[in-house]
Amino acid sequence: MTTHEVEGVVRAYFEHFEAGDPSAISELFSDDAALMPNGLSTVRGKSAISETFEWITKAARVRCDELIFDRNLELPGAAVVETRTLESITPVATGIADRAEFRELFCLANLDGAWAHRQVTLGNRPNRQARP
Repeated sequence: MTTHEVEGVVRAYFEHFEAGDPSAISELFSDDAALMPNGLSTVRGKSAISETFEWITKAARVRCDELIFDRNLELPGAAVVETRTLESITPVATGIADRAEFRELFCLANLDGAWAHRQVTLGNRPNRQARP
């Protein structure tokens, strides 16, 4: 296991999210994964995660302007990665972009030699103004 491999799976998550590709996003998750988005119910399983990202990517375009890896904890066969992002979010309905800071927690497992997300917790920072 290398930090490079683990961070690569996390980067791929943001790249696929930005590309609006829910199928590619869900392929990064294990079959029994959980997605815990801020303000929404926990979503369990690869199929349900794909459906959730299908809904999100239809509702808004997301661009990750800045990705910061805060902490990586690596154990044999598992890793926990904490990130901060600055994102531009454009709702399809209005077309008006807004920027927001988010914090994410990724729990990954090495399954048969490939890294997969087991749990992703997404949270925003509603009390802080995003930088322009």
